[in-house]
Amino acid sequence: EREFERVGGERVIQADIRLVSATKVPLEDRVREGRFREDLYYRLKVVPILLPPLRERQGDIPLLVAHFLRRFSPNKEFEVRAEDLAAMEHYEWPGNIRQLENHIERAVALAGSSSHLGREHLLPHETLLGSAQKASKPGQETRSLKEVLVECERQHLALVLAASGGHRTNAAKVLGISRKVLWEKLKDYGIE
Repeated sequence: EREFERVGGERVIQADIRLVSATKVPLEDRVREGRFREDLYYRLKVVPILLPPLRERQGDIPLLVAHFLRRFSPNKEFEVRAEDLAAMEHYEWPGNIRQLENHIERAVALAGSSSHLGREHLLPHETLLGSAQKASKPGQETRSLKEVLVECERQHLALVLAASGGHRTNAAKVLGISRKVLWEKLKDYGIE
């Protein structure tokens, strides 16, 4: 009908809109159960777009990574190795594109002056722990404890600094260190 009346209103308002909606529940089932209005269902289902989960579209991951890197860091180019992209393609991504987007945003925020993003930046920590356990068989190399601790400290400093809105005095208080020590650590890690 392309018109509506506000609740409590007396005037009919003309409208020419296109509505895009999304759901993760099967609306057909809800209509059958009487839990969703049938007339609304058919009004919404003009051009259904079925988008499979990211785990079923692994080939899209390199394109999405490139897109999010450009979006979150338009003035800096990052290098992501093919084997790290392959590791990302093998991860299930239960949170779909939003989870991938959040991991890319986090990686960019924590990258500091580094232009390389590895799987340790791009994949969830529980995935990395599983990889470390698999790689810890005799004869296989893993990162040293010192390397892991340095990376952990760098990430924690960046997270606390971001959480404090870039205010170094507040970040130093949260971390329990002096501003001078914080400044030196940020400089060492290339965190701005």
